[in-house]
Amino acid sequence: GDILYQRYEIQSLAGQGTFGTVLNAYDRKRDETVAIKVVRCVRRYLEAAYVEIEILDNLRKADKEGKSLCVRMRKSFVCHHRRRRHVCLVFEPLGRSLYDFLKRNYFQGFPLKQVQHFGHQILTGVQFCHSLNLIHTDLKLENVLLVDDTYEKRERDGVVVRTPENTDIRLIDFGGATYDDHHHAKMVNTRQYRAPEVILGLGWSFPADLWSVGCMMAELLTGELLFGTHEDGEHLALMERIIGQRFPSRMTLRAIEKCKEDSKNQNSRKRSRRRGRSGGLPRADQLFSSETGRLLWPEISTSDDSTKHVATSQCLPELIGDTLLTDLLERLLTFDPAKRITALEALKHPFFESLYFQRGRSPR
Repeated sequence: GDILYQRYEIQSLAGQGTFGTVLNAYDRKRDETVAIKVVRCVRRYLEAAYVEIEILDNLRKADKEGKSLCVRMRKSFVCHHRRRRHVCLVFEPLGRSLYDFLKRNYFQGFPLKQVQHFGHQILTGVQFCHSLNLIHTDLKLENVLLVDDTYEKRERDGVVVRTPENTDIRLIDFGGATYDDHHHAKMVNTRQYRAPEVILGLGWSFPADLWSVGCMMAELLTGELLFGTHEDGEHLALMERIIGQRFPSRMTLRAIEKCKEDSKNQNSRKRSRRRGRSGGLPRADQLFSSETGRLLWPEISTSDDSTKHVATSQCLPELIGDTLLTDLLERLLTFDPAKRITALEALKHPFFESLYFQRGRSPR
């Protein structure tokens, strides 16, 4: 029942994260329900919040018709609680994330028709961001929310699963989003959705988002992470195994060369406490052969379990089944970012040609 900003009546706790808290609230001025993201009074979170506010303002101004499928921020303000300053962002009310929905379904994947609708919407949101020179940098199922998470229970393959009644979604969390002409952090993305060029320290741009979308669409269908790993070597080996190709040698040899250059530069600056690559990037010269550029797998495997995990992983066609979706994913998961499909091109892919869903209703 507390009141924020003399306007928002707190109703319940919607969720908590490292950044802070999300509250369900009633806007007494506009007579509507809203979600309020209350950011913790920690410098790095507050700085990210101010960046996110600026980006969300720009998105809102560019999206006058509300067709971007990016979350809409209604307002932002600063409040003080127990002598601490908190930045608050007010959003349209939304349902749970696609990840949470999968989790409540015991990680049973969505039907192909729903994957089609989700994928089309995610790409629409990504294309809108890219048209504004903005890279999201943290696309994952946790950052895609259902507009309405009401569901019905249906039997599928002998198992009772929850089926969303409405498959409309919104992209959220622009705290790490980066304009292409602004400073790029060396490390972006959540591990399992991270593009190879990011891991190899080759620099990144719009294509890194498309790699993430490929990982997300596969996960929506299967219910499981496409690249389930926490190690760089295993991650790269899984990429080669699942996609069925080796990394282009020109890409890996360039990564090795860049790695050596970075090491020289750091040594010349006498950074004795921080050898090698900064920002948590792996050393490419330890992952790939300096002569051929080939990934040194399984030589760099850290355990027999890791080697077995890679060896027993299914390749993309076996994993996905559907020919058109497999083709789209292969284009989204192209190793060379210069050859990877763009969001606009992906939206024109034959997988989306028969959009047999009705807007606002869950495809059956």
